[in-house]
Amino acid sequence: MKKFYSNQSVFTIIYLILGVILLIHPMAVGKLVCYTIGILSLCYGLWRIYGYWKIREMAGFFQIDLITGVILAVLGVIALSRPSLLLSILPLILGLIILMDGLVTLNKALNLRKMDYRWKYLLSWSLVVMILGIILVINPFGSALLMMRFLGAALIVDGAAELWWYFKLKELFEL
Repeated sequence: MKKFYSNQSVFTIIYLILGVILLIHPMAVGKLVCYTIGILSLCYGLWRIYGYWKIREMAGFFQIDLITGVILAVLGVIALSRPSLLLSILPLILGLIILMDGLVTLNKALNLRKMDYRWKYLLSWSLVVMILGIILVINPFGSALLMMRFLGAALIVDGAAELWWYFKLKELFEL
């Protein structure tokens, strides 16, 4: 159980640090994310294509490898050559992730409610996180700069909610 809490606190700290970095250097982080996704997608896509050609005698069974490899390779090339295109859909993807995290935080608040233990604070945090996620999904900003700063703020709020949850749970179970 202690390992879970220490892992949770590491991810919370990462959220907070990434949020602050996104507020300070939003475009640099956005391009770095695009280039990283591009390189990883291109390499993995080429690996899948190579794997398909390596076992040609069984190629009929592994056509999905070829299709997946081509899609990933194309995604990698697009991310490397036109990072602004990837940045334009990034708010939707990250908004969905933040929304899901808000729903998980809501579930944590409801679990604390069952124990009748200070659940209203976490409920408030979860609603804020979910609203931020919904905003990113519904209204992906025209400006990538504004979107990255908004994402940074959302990560800071989400990280603060997770940190609060961590300390309250630790206090509840006296670890």
